[in-house]
Amino acid sequence: MNEMEMLAQMGRRLDQEAPPALGRQRQRQRLLEAAGSPRRHRAIRIPRWSLPATAGLAAAAVATVIGVATVGTGSGSPARTPARLDSASVTLTHAAQVVSLRTAITPRPHQWIYTKTVEYGTGSDGHHRTDEEWSRFDSRAEAYFDGGRFIVHKKSGESGIDSPQGAYTVLSSLPTDPRALLDKLSSLSGRFDELPGDSGLDQNQLLYTHMVQLLRNAQITAPPRIQAAVYRAMATLPDVRIDRDVVDGVGRHVIGVHYGSRGGRRLLLDPKTYQVVGEETVWGGKPTAAEIEMAKTKHLNLNLPAGTVTSGLATEKVAVVDKPGQR
Repeated sequence: MNEMEMLAQMGRRLDQEAPPALGRQRQRQRLLEAAGSPRRHRAIRIPRWSLPATAGLAAAAVATVIGVATVGTGSGSPARTPARLDSASVTLTHAAQVVSLRTAITPRPHQWIYTKTVEYGTGSDGHHRTDEEWSRFDSRAEAYFDGGRFIVHKKSGESGIDSPQGAYTVLSSLPTDPRALLDKLSSLSGRFDELPGDSGLDQNQLLYTHMVQLLRNAQITAPPRIQAAVYRAMATLPDVRIDRDVVDGVGRHVIGVHYGSRGGRRLLLDPKTYQVVGEETVWGGKPTAAEIEMAKTKHLNLNLPAGTVTSGLATEKVAVVDKPGQR
């Protein structure tokens, strides 16, 4: 059976049940080796990819709680090769077919998004840490536990890419054609803050991180047809790779998606639903220029075995709820 026949057969076997949707997490930028660092300070902005990037999962089942789950080249655009018939292309194309079938979830502005996450990796001293938090869809309030106290406080609200509602708006404006989508993202690059390590990334890799950032910040509200288009666009980037049967920090067998042949940021997908279920940073064995520079002033171990997960986050549950404290 050739690869085209394989892809067609995979399409015929799509699971018809509504898959879980994407959630977010609020992990702050950490170094690849940050043992002993204090607990992150809760701030207004939603985190994005960092050198030890982390991300979240989600899922959907509609009830009183809306969603719940466990578990063309254009000006300024880089040259891109045609979609490849390799494992990354086949996997991401199939993923696009699957996620396009899920039911869209659009919270009302005053509703809350609840997430339960587990942090792991060498940056967490090898320990697992569970966190629960609530954020209003319009980013006007957040809630969390701190030292056993349940805290709710108001925020000014954000309308940009960093907020769930802002990311949803940007995603909804993107075209569904993969090349047109990448061209549009290229034109929006100035709206994405540069993070540590970004200066060494090529244009395609920046586009990849922008797509992941939008999906994460939109959380479970990412429009299914646009999420599918994002996966198809990822499949056209020549250095996107697939790691099969990765085991995350809570023991789940998942699919890893990363950019380049070395270690780095690895997005984790559920092998059945293809929703994002976590994110890891994997040590590649050879430090980048940015990591060498950071090691001069930060506690950063450059002698870890290749393949070590330095930072990871798994989201065990996500839901849209009506008030903080609901799960």
